[in-house]
Amino acid sequence: MSDTTKLKTKQTVTRGEAAEYLMALARALASTEGGEIELAGQRVTVQAADPVQAEIEIETGGPKSEIEIELSWATAGPSH
Repeated sequence: MSDTTKLKTKQTVTRGEAAEYLMALARALASTEGGEIELAGQRVTVQAADPVQAEIEIETGGPKSEIEIELSWATAGPSH
């Protein structure tokens, strides 16, 4: 059985709050020990392994600007 956690949220925050969340995520990613971040009222531990695959998309010029960041990495799962 898989021990998977998936959290997703969509909310309106201030620019400063968005920056604080991104900085907390950056600290967790940079640490070799990982770190905890809060999302959707829950705390989750993020511990990334090298290499990290990064997909970044920036859209500007319309009535709304958008930045999407997707990060993925291999995790050591149980061997069967």
